[in-house]
Amino acid sequence: MQSTVIPQPDPMNPIVVPEFERLSFAQVFLDASRLNQGVMLVLMVMGVAAVVLWALGFGRSLSAQPSRSVAGLRYLKGMWVGALLLGLFGASFTLVSGFMGLANVRPTPAMAVLAPGYAEAMFQVMLGLAASTLAVICHQDLDARLRRLAA
Repeated sequence: MQSTVIPQPDPMNPIVVPEFERLSFAQVFLDASRLNQGVMLVLMVMGVAAVVLWALGFGRSLSAQPSRSVAGLRYLKGMWVGALLLGLFGASFTLVSGFMGLANVRPTPAMAVLAPGYAEAMFQVMLGLAASTLAVICHQDLDARLRRLAA
C-alpha cells in the first residue's frame, strides 16, 4: 500500500486565487440568506433615501415650505440611529448563525471556508455605517440651512 503525500501550502508564499474565483460584493450579497439580503437591501435604500430627503428638504428650505423640511429632519434622525443598529443586527445574526454551524461541524473548516461569512457580516456593518453616515451628513447640513433661514 502506497501513501500519498499532500503538499502543504507555504505560508511565506501565499497563492492568490485566480480572478474568476475572487469574492466580490455582488457574490457576498447573492450568497447571503434571504433575511440578510433583505437587511442589506433596506440599508441600501436607507442610504439613497437619506440623500433624497436631503435634496427635497434643501429645495423646501429655499422655498416657502420650511416646515416640511423639519419633518424630513426627523426621518433623517431616525435613519441616523436605525441604519447603524440594523447593520449591527444583521452582522450579529450572521456571525451567531455561522458560529452555531461551526460548532456542529467536525473537523473545523479552514479559514477560506469561513471567510465569505465574515465578509457578509462586515458588509452589513459597512452598509449600516454608510447609510448612517449619509443620514448624519444630510441631517446636519439641512439643519444648518434651516437655522440660517430662521435667523
